[in-house]
Amino acid sequence: MKEARQIKFKVKTPKNKYESWCGNRVLQRILESRLTEKQARTLYGDPWSLIQNKEIYGMTSVAEEIIFQKNKNIYIFADYDVDGLTSGFILSSFLKDILGYKVETYYPERSEGYGLSPEFANNLNDKNAVVITVDNGITANEAVNILANKCIPTIIIDHHEPAGELPEAVEFCDAHIDKNYGTHLCCAAVTWKVVHKIAELLNWPEDKIRLLDRSYLPYVALGTISDVMPPVLENYAIIALGLEEINEGQSNTLSSLMEQEGIKKMTSKDLAWTIAPELNACSRMGNVKLGKDFFSQEMLNKKTALQKLTKEIIKLNKMRKDITEKAYQEIVSNNDFSATPICFVNVEKHPQGVHGIIAGKVSEAFGKPAVAYSSNGHASCRGEDVKDVLNAYAPTYVEGAYGHSDACGARIIVKKIPQFIKRLNSDIEKKKLKFKHTEPTITLDAELTLQDFNKETREDILDFGFTGQDMPTVGLLDVSVEPIIWATKGGKKHIFLKLGGKNIYAIGWNLWDEYEKLGAPTTMNLSGSLDSGEYAKYCKDVLLTERNTVLTISNWSAA
Repeated sequence: MKEARQIKFKVKTPKNKYESWCGNRVLQRILESRLTEKQARTLYGDPWSLIQNKEIYGMTSVAEEIIFQKNKNIYIFADYDVDGLTSGFILSSFLKDILGYKVETYYPERSEGYGLSPEFANNLNDKNAVVITVDNGITANEAVNILANKCIPTIIIDHHEPAGELPEAVEFCDAHIDKNYGTHLCCAAVTWKVVHKIAELLNWPEDKIRLLDRSYLPYVALGTISDVMPPVLENYAIIALGLEEINEGQSNTLSSLMEQEGIKKMTSKDLAWTIAPELNACSRMGNVKLGKDFFSQEMLNKKTALQKLTKEIIKLNKMRKDITEKAYQEIVSNNDFSATPICFVNVEKHPQGVHGIIAGKVSEAFGKPAVAYSSNGHASCRGEDVKDVLNAYAPTYVEGAYGHSDACGARIIVKKIPQFIKRLNSDIEKKKLKFKHTEPTITLDAELTLQDFNKETREDILDFGFTGQDMPTVGLLDVSVEPIIWATKGGKKHIFLKLGGKNIYAIGWNLWDEYEKLGAPTTMNLSGSLDSGEYAKYCKDVLLTERNTVLTISNWSAA
């Protein structure tokens, strides 16, 4: 990596100050910057009251249409990522396993492209069919039109934004059509609410509906975190309630992953950094069927088969991580992105499923958006407002970008990348484009003291149910450090930092070389998350047990 970046640290100023009620100084400081006291107390005391009983655009009409089509052959076309897997599972298990409808669920491989495809539509010739899309469909105009010409109705359940004219579907449920309510929800949550509405229309009693809601909460929480949904109060409640169900053993599939990974109590961090990547690996590595088969075991609950699938998923994810890390190291070693505001990276030779991860890692490393592209122009893009920036230069340099603002897919004109870079730099210099490489600033939700390194602080934060996007960043400023190296069999050199001369530690995974590049400072600013110290048993120079707490470093700088 040829660019040196100096990270600046600051501490977030609380928006709301209220008297202590949660019993933890650090957690209270975090909550003061995010929620009112009433919101925080409600989330702790009665999270169910925060689940909104409001109409997402088209929710009731879609539920009525699904009931009307109950005698048809229902084809659910889901997306391949975790939100798509969970959405597909929720709808198919409810319609097929609970209501007894005739259902077939299809998850495409990433290589087939995103969303309901014309190929799928052309190949479906069942005259008694109805197609329901989940986590896709709102932009599938061509495929829906093909189905309509065959007199096959399409019902769309999605949470993405339309692209101009809506498809010729018979019904839509998508909050982005009118934006009155629900744009903060992942598609698993939207599907969950549609299922709830169907049960209401079928006159299920309230206690039976509540049991139904609870049974799907683990997957709604997983979808919310994996799709990086906004940190709003209802999503906090969904995650908190979902974690409660998971930790009570209400999900056979997630319990199996917990057992294999040695997770004794699931947290939102576990969902975000362990479970979601493992399940995403299925489609990233071209085996989405493995994810489908895994979730199908929830209803079958055959322990031996489930354990086998769980081990296969974990093994596949390890392969994915190894491939991604090797590609990333090669890219940062052989490229200088100092002369461009966007890092354009040719990832032609790497598996398509890891392109987005590579783009994210490059964007984070260089502090600017990254576009990981293939020779055909297909690209995965990551970075602040990258979708809007790319679309501002369509159609001259970009055919179009689609998806979320900071994480999108795109079609770029590869042969014009050099001219595009020149144009970006020119527009920035002329102030036509407010877009530049800025030095990163780390904002701490709470500044720690060494006294805060205890099991209670760690568990209070992890038990709260923050979203994957909104996990608190805590840290220490101007702390003295003493380095201890910890080399692994794979040749990676991790580092423990002994803090303040006490038996309190921070750990940097594979960061020993970076520490040396910083000049081996003895006083540092550190940020990251609080974790258990159980892995420290592998380092004989560190005096920790599972009950201790360490800071897992995400960013640092010399003080």
